[in-house]
Amino acid sequence: MADKWLLLGEAGFETSLGLGAVGIAYGILSFNKDYVILALILMLAGALAYFNGVWKYHKYREMKKKE
Repeated sequence: MADKWLLLGEAGFETSLGLGAVGIAYGILSFNKDYVILALILMLAGALAYFNGVWKYHKYREMKKKE
């Protein structure tokens, strides 16, 4: 169960980093700051997904250690 949260968090983080990098590159090349801002928001959402997955993973492990 815990591994699922960790893997989902990592997958969300890596996906958002890739899409964010493409959005930033496109925004810079097209001189459109809106794409850059949206890409940064997407990257932030991916980072939050990653930390959420890591947090749930550690909470699950702590719960299992107590048993």
